[in-house]
Amino acid sequence: MQIKFIDIQNFRKLKSVRIELSEKTTLFVGANNSGKTSAMVALRYFLVDPNLFCINDFTISNWPTIDKFGDTWEKSQASDCHTLVEWGDILPTLDVWLKVEKNEIHHVCHILPSLSWSDQDLLGVRLRLEPKNIEEFYKEYITARKTAKETIKEAKQGTEKCSIDLWPKSMSDFLEKRLASQFEIHPY
Repeated sequence: MQIKFIDIQNFRKLKSVRIELSEKTTLFVGANNSGKTSAMVALRYFLVDPNLFCINDFTISNWPTIDKFGDTWEKSQASDCHTLVEWGDILPTLDVWLKVEKNEIHHVCHILPSLSWSDQDLLGVRLRLEPKNIEEFYKEYITARKTAKETIKEAKQGTEKCSIDLWPKSMSDFLEKRLASQFEIHPY
């Protein structure tokens, strides 16, 4: 079995990149700050140690969208309208494409997409960092924001000048502390 190529999306500075792997040795070569380390870290986090993910592993250009989700959640106050679909385009994802030989089929038979699959086809596995339970995530976020806002409101009563900011200020701020408890790797 050989990994033919991997696709990485929305991981750090890697918005969308494909890395083709040779049969023997693959070297990452590129200018400083071009994403070589990010690619290696993505492989490590997705394949070896998923507990190391943090908010900084989300592509930074997606942070405003993440914060917008939080604003929308706060305004709607209806948990039944929140689905994983809205998060799909911004979640860190690793696609692994395998070339599986006939004599190796027993290793992957439980993940074959259909009975018509042949060993001439590549077999793809998607690993995506996503909320464990979108409803629980929603509830915990709304509760934390509500508590912060009420505390600030109470602190401002009776004082003319009070500049206080409590956690969480936004969804990205919330995920800075709660990503590990709210997100996990899901295979497809």
